[in-house]
Amino acid sequence: MDNVIFGQLYAGVRPTPAWDVKLAATYATAQQKPNDAAGRAFLSADYGWEFDLTGSYKIYDNLTYMVGVGYLVTGDYFKGSDASTKLSNDYIVMHKLSLTF
Repeated sequence: MDNVIFGQLYAGVRPTPAWDVKLAATYATAQQKPNDAAGRAFLSADYGWEFDLTGSYKIYDNLTYMVGVGYLVTGDYFKGSDASTKLSNDYIVMHKLSLTF
C-alpha cells in the first residue's frame, strides 16, 4: 500500500493443540491527505479501525479449517473532500479450508 501509516495489535491463544484463536485490532491513516480531481484536499487522513476474530481447527496434520469475522469502523478519509458524504461501517464473514503438502 502507498500513503499509509499502519499499526496492528494482536493476541492469540491455543487452548488445545488443534485449536487456535486470534484477535487483532488494526488502525490505518494516510501519510498525506490527497486532493480530489478538482484539486480540493481530502477532509481527513483517517482510514479507520478494523477488528478481526479468527478461529482455526487442525483436522489433520496437513488439513486446517478457519472461520473468522471482521468489522471495519470506516474513517472519514473515504468521504474525500465532500463533508456531506454518508459512510457506514462494514463487516466480513469468511471461512477457509487449507491443505498443505
